[in-house]
Amino acid sequence: MKAVGADASTTLFIDDRLENVEGARWAGLHAFLYDGRSGAAVLKSHLRKFGVLAPQ
Repeated sequence: MKAVGADASTTLFIDDRLENVEGARWAGLHAFLYDGRSGAAVLKSHLRKFGVLAPQ
């Protein structure tokens, strides 16, 4: 995180492996488990929540 000047508390981490998501949360990141089965709408919702995508 330091190498790229990012702050863990404002970083969103998305992964399909629970252990990676748990590690990211432990490190202070916002993390979301996404394996593709829940559909694009769920992913878009999380991206909007964190300001990555504009609100609809």
